[in-house]
Amino acid sequence: MKIRKPAVAGSFYPAYKEELSSAIREMALQQSPSTIKDIGIITGGIIPHAGYIYSGRIALPFFSLLATTGQKFETIIILHPNHYGAGPQIALDTHEAWETPFGITALDLEISSALGLKISADAHRFEHSAEVMLPFLQFFLTHPFKIVPIALSRLNYLSCRMLAEKLSKVTANKKSNTLIIASSDFSHFVSPETGTKLDDKAVKRIYELDAAGFYDTVTRHDISICGYAPIMTLIEYCKISNERTQIGLLARGHSGLVNLEDSVVHYLSMLFYEPKKQ
Repeated sequence: MKIRKPAVAGSFYPAYKEELSSAIREMALQQSPSTIKDIGIITGGIIPHAGYIYSGRIALPFFSLLATTGQKFETIIILHPNHYGAGPQIALDTHEAWETPFGITALDLEISSALGLKISADAHRFEHSAEVMLPFLQFFLTHPFKIVPIALSRLNYLSCRMLAEKLSKVTANKKSNTLIIASSDFSHFVSPETGTKLDDKAVKRIYELDAAGFYDTVTRHDISICGYAPIMTLIEYCKISNERTQIGLLARGHSGLVNLEDSVVHYLSMLFYEPKKQ
């Protein structure tokens, strides 16, 4: 089996199993209960991907919620930005499995093949934005699952819509067993006040499930949301797959809460779900 070794263990998150477990447990102790009620089927979420010390406590509520709903995910598709720009604009990985300090998780090669996308080792080799999701998944999910990491470069709305259509088609028979993660941080290197104001403009479009409007807002106001393409793709996937999709905010913060600085990176964790039928 061709296994991708961790690229950012020891920098973005602890490199040893015991230390990693301890870090996640400590974050979990600081977590506030979710205020989102009547969650039926979880379709996906927007999750930050910075180092655990900065965004881990914002990301964790999403993963702990997965563990409490009882929903079994066979495949978790991780849409993530390609920060280095290597490889094609949309790229699957060349490996058969990924490794973290918690062990090895297989890629869903059946779905990968059905998508018919280009593959590239370069697009994933040093990229952290999908890798940092996996230890959380391995820690909180007790059932077997596979992943499909998809690296996205600077895509426009139509490209994301086409990718969402492909994803919807190949997951048509198991939508309730498929989870879509859009890995993204929000405004980068601005003040807490400026970042909040800018991100609120984009978040409004997310709540409206308006991917085209979200793209227009991000580009028009020059909002430095690195995973805007994953977010657009998730929105379009939900619009195609489930017209009852709702969105809830799980957590929000910025790096200045860890390091007292005026220039910070902003993080949000948002849940995409179908509410329980009344």
